[in-house]
Amino acid sequence: MNQRLHVIFATLLLVLLVLPASATAPEHQLVQAGGISVQAILRPNRNPPTANTYVIYDDHQVLVVDVGKVYNDTLAIVAALDPLLKDGARRLNAFFLTHGHPDHVGNVWRMAELYPTVPLYVGNAGVHTETVTLMRVFGNFLNLSSPGNPDGNAPDRFPYASRRAIRILTSPEQLWHTPPEALLRPADAPPLLRVLTNEDTARLGESNHYAWLEFRPTADQLWVLGGDLVYVNTHVYMGFGVSLMAQCDWANVLLTDWTKRYGSEPLLSKVHVTLFPGHGPPTSDLLVAIGEHLAYMEYVRRVFVNTCSPSDAFERVMSRYSRLNDVTLLQAYTIPYRVPYDALNLGCKCVADAPPSCGITPPTCLSY
Repeated sequence: MNQRLHVIFATLLLVLLVLPASATAPEHQLVQAGGISVQAILRPNRNPPTANTYVIYDDHQVLVVDVGKVYNDTLAIVAALDPLLKDGARRLNAFFLTHGHPDHVGNVWRMAELYPTVPLYVGNAGVHTETVTLMRVFGNFLNLSSPGNPDGNAPDRFPYASRRAIRILTSPEQLWHTPPEALLRPADAPPLLRVLTNEDTARLGESNHYAWLEFRPTADQLWVLGGDLVYVNTHVYMGFGVSLMAQCDWANVLLTDWTKRYGSEPLLSKVHVTLFPGHGPPTSDLLVAIGEHLAYMEYVRRVFVNTCSPSDAFERVMSRYSRLNDVTLLQAYTIPYRVPYDALNLGCKCVADAPPSCGITPPTCLSY
């Protein structure tokens, strides 16, 4: 990565990293099936609540998916883990990072300090590179998990941003050990845990590389821990690194892969699917969430290619999507990287801060 790209990453992600976290104690939302529980760590000051981190456990083991951003996230994770681990009956298997964004991996060094024997895994080499790069860039001058600086603005170093600390997963068993009772399941039953990645997808969503988890605690339950691939009731981040064509790839994956995988009638007639998103509350309406996510992306793309005014873009999006959470994602991280550049790049002759519509249609995606 060249020096200019480092500066661009630092400009965008520094703001993400130091964005204040809520000082309010998080709520914990619990979903259970087949002796396995998923605890979503929610922030109650959001309406609706939103989650970045999930703790999965049974009577013998624990897995943490994504580790949040700042010190308050550390407190929430520790508060969730302490009662699960205190009697020694359960083992903390691993921390799993779905992708390399700072609001999902920014707390990784504190987890490494608090739980030094517990491995940190990513799903593929792309996520590993992104995560280690970001940690090296920001770890030199930010300590996100300093008790004296809960909003993350104290100088420090990140001693764990190395290939030895963050490992590439080679087997689902590294995350979740198959209990003896699971061996009694029918031979044709789906595996208890699948790890899926987009290693071969060039430009997927916000991040070039991604991984997500599927849990099948029972034959009629499917849990999808999807990271940021689908937002729920939240303004979708579409800023730096998410070009118009990257948005197409993101949409196409949801249409051609997720909708087919999780929306087929044979599956839905037998299985109850629950999505645990990287932004927003868990939902059992996965297809609705995908549809709303795609509709938002389509509307926002059309707005951005037809205006040179950031304030106009914000007002137009909010006029339709005022109920969504995390307005900061839209106002601070998406619009500044899209307006007026999308419109000008497609030939719109608008003037800075002027709101005219050019009647431009965004580039057509393959399936979108």
